[in-house]
Amino acid sequence: GSRKLAGILFALLGFAIIVLFWLFVSNVYRVACCRVFLEGRIYEKISYSRFMFLYRVKKHTKAAFSMALYILLKYVWLLTVVMYPVKRYAYFLTPYLVAENPDLSAVEAIRLSSRMMKGHKWEAFLLELTLLPWLVLSIVTGGLAGILFSNPYRETVFAEYASRIRCLAKEQKVEGTEQTNDRYLFEAPAGDGLRAAYQDV
Repeated sequence: GSRKLAGILFALLGFAIIVLFWLFVSNVYRVACCRVFLEGRIYEKISYSRFMFLYRVKKHTKAAFSMALYILLKYVWLLTVVMYPVKRYAYFLTPYLVAENPDLSAVEAIRLSSRMMKGHKWEAFLLELTLLPWLVLSIVTGGLAGILFSNPYRETVFAEYASRIRCLAKEQKVEGTEQTNDRYLFEAPAGDGLRAAYQDV
């Protein structure tokens, strides 16, 4: 019968819904986007159902928590100001690693990203800097340019860059790269190779 208590409970319920949406929808969607853009490098047609691949392989919960830790760590480093840019680019590959291998734990994905990005952080910063005019154009047009062109363009560029760094890390035998083992995400299979490799999905 307390209005004050009812208000608090509704506020807590609203907060819980926002957190759950962020955790299980936004985070999973981010990983799915990375997967779709990686697949788009190799395959001509990508079905819309690919956005649901994490649910299909029943890895959405693990991917959601991996992304949650990744984002929380970035915000923690933001408090230090000086270290934030370094860690931002050190963790750059995390969503792409989770997209390739959702079985990676959050800590494994973040640590592997840090090892793979060693010596490439400045390069990643310069790449993002070249895309800044597109972000400005999106802001000036009220987000219209972003929806119609610049957002997909940015994602395509980042997917291509992530693929390049993965390839270099594999060549250099960086520790942990054996866990990036989804071969047909980076090369087109011959014959019925695709169906044979992904029978479970």
